[in-house]
Amino acid sequence: MRFRKTSILIIAIFFSSYYLAGQWNPTNGPVGGIVNSIIEHNDVVFAASGGNGGIYYLQENQNWKFLFNELPNNNTINALATNSSYIFSAHSLHGIFRSSNMGTNWDEVNNGISTFGKSIISLYTDGDIIYSGSFVDGFYISENNGDSWVMKSNGLSGAAKRIASISKLGGILFISTPLGIYKSEDNADSWVLSSSGIPMDKRDSSAIFSKNNYILAGSIAGLYRSTDNGETWTITGAGVIVNSVEGISEHNGVLYVCANGKVAKSQKMTELHGLT
Repeated sequence: MRFRKTSILIIAIFFSSYYLAGQWNPTNGPVGGIVNSIIEHNDVVFAASGGNGGIYYLQENQNWKFLFNELPNNNTINALATNSSYIFSAHSLHGIFRSSNMGTNWDEVNNGISTFGKSIISLYTDGDIIYSGSFVDGFYISENNGDSWVMKSNGLSGAAKRIASISKLGGILFISTPLGIYKSEDNADSWVLSSSGIPMDKRDSSAIFSKNNYILAGSIAGLYRSTDNGETWTITGAGVIVNSVEGISEHNGVLYVCANGKVAKSQKMTELHGLT
């Protein structure tokens, strides 16, 4: 099997009716459903489908090829993540799977995750430490590449256990939930709401991203920024980002934000040029 070696922005958006910045072109696939996640692992681009539960890789001819493997059929894959050793996939019904050979074979790695917790919607890696967010069961952490998991949801209740996105800045963890942004300064042993400055009726958040000394959070009303470890937040991107933010990513120092199916970018991340 030959893979195409490439370097692209890791954003799971291929089609858009209108582009806020620059020109985006659709790729030839993947077909069969919505793309929920894209990662780059060892210079190979992988995409996870939300429709048929499949994983695709980008071939040398720029076409996407489906990987036939041991992953459950007809099961939505919500997220992909990677570290130096593995690719991880998060599933709606079957929890987390792990591959050590570029997606050819997969092992289920759900030891410690409850039956309800197997509806995983977010993943984040920090070396051998893997963080995952459930749709109903809160936060899980693995310190051994997914071999075992421990629930870490102290301080999270109700809708706050629905963790859409995870990020880390220094030693502080941040998660986005329907009730706002939560953070933990003790490696997820406890969580506190950290959404000061975001209006109560606009705190439903689907994306969080951290870089250098600031954190960006996407809410149903736009993009917010914090420069004090999440203690306070201010709206940013006024006039550009005015809709619900679904994704935030960075590539080669350029920030990209997906808002209501549209993409905006900042040429200089440190200045957020074009978004402030």
